[in-house]
Amino acid sequence: VVELATNCYGTHVVQKALECDEEIKVGLPLEHASHVWSRIMELTWSPPAPPIFAYVNNALRGRWVELATHETGSLVVQHLFENCVEEDTKDCLEEIFRGFQVVVKDQWGSFVIQHMLEHALSEHRSRALSLLSASLLQYATDAQAIKSIDKALKVCPEEAAEVFVTRLCEPGKTGRRPLIVDLALNNNGSQLITQLAPMATLDQRKRLDAALKKHVVTLKGNKAGSRIVWMFERM
Repeated sequence: VVELATNCYGTHVVQKALECDEEIKVGLPLEHASHVWSRIMELTWSPPAPPIFAYVNNALRGRWVELATHETGSLVVQHLFENCVEEDTKDCLEEIFRGFQVVVKDQWGSFVIQHMLEHALSEHRSRALSLLSASLLQYATDAQAIKSIDKALKVCPEEAAEVFVTRLCEPGKTGRRPLIVDLALNNNGSQLITQLAPMATLDQRKRLDAALKKHVVTLKGNKAGSRIVWMFERM
């Protein structure tokens, strides 16, 4: 298939096959087929490039979240983000943003979100950060979603730190205390604070510290919370 796709005549055969939308829907997630699709996405086409992704996007409209949360299908989406231009990825991105909560908490989908953060345009990265921030307590305490938060802090540390610090200082789950307190009282959630604090600016650390200080008694009565208080006291 790859040889055909790179041949000036064979490419027309591949395009004709791509018109069989149902076969694309079935074939993309299959283990061996996914390797072929991934290889096709890596190819560099000489102008005029065949409209392969127009067929793929048409066939997979409404199915990108399903593909992103499939073991081998997620690899296809990752290759899409790594190798294709915005025009080819915009439909996929939009559907994944709409199904963000499902994808980011999925075993395979979390890799897709990480690839999005690493390879997407800054505007899409900012949108992903906004979605992570909106449900930060939920994602920071989820074994899969936390991986995307970690990736965000690695690939865009300054932007991610500001977004997360701002959210941590805002009201949390009950509305009675800042979100940072809810996270500090959770063993998994407190790990985000431990990771974020050393890379934060002086101003950001002061904001976090001020949000914590009003709840020191509550925090010190909890093992995870007391560790966070101890860490800030020594900064």
